Amino acid sequence: MDTSSSVVESISSGPAPATWGLLTLRAVECLQQADFVLYDYLTSPRALDYARPEAEHFHVTCLPGNHAERWPHIIAKVIDEARKGKVVVHLKGGDPLVFGRGPEEAELLRGRRASPTKSCRG
Repeated sequence: MDTSSSVVESISSGPAPATWGLLTLRAVECLQQADFVLYDYLTSPRALDYARPEAEHFHVTCLPGNHAERWPHIIAKVIDEARKGKVVVHLKGGDPLVFGRGPEEAELLRGRRASPTKSCRG
């Protein structure tokens, strides 16, 4: 991952998102480079142990609205943190390109020119 610019990584935690042991080595690499990690209730707290100690952890339930209304706020948070020059990881359960609104998220980020976007299945 290029840390010279803000990079947003969408990370899947595998078919059983609460099972931290199913994270791939690539997901661990991304977490180890993150400055800011967004996660939700599907994420095992043990998965966050792979992030750098100084990385900020942010649970998406801290954002306004219920589950269905929260997605625009999540995107706004990702963009805000990336524009601060942070490497942002949005840790997701399931494949981010199928279950995690990955394509929509990437398109919004590109449209706002917030940062380069990568997806890491893992």
